[in-house]
Amino acid sequence: MPRSLLATVAAVLSAAPAPAQNPEPFVAALRADGMVAPTVIDGPVTGDLFVTYRV
Repeated sequence: MPRSLLATVAAVLSAAPAPAQNPEPFVAALRADGMVAPTVIDGPVTGDLFVTYRV
């Protein structure tokens, strides 16, 4: 007997991992030839941090 949509959604959601407690922003520049300067930042992206990344 096929499962109902609600049961399927409940099964998928119960199998999903819990979200991370401290998300880490990923910043990168995208150019026509690909992604350059990828950086993972521990904490929020502030204006000063972004200016420092840009330079």
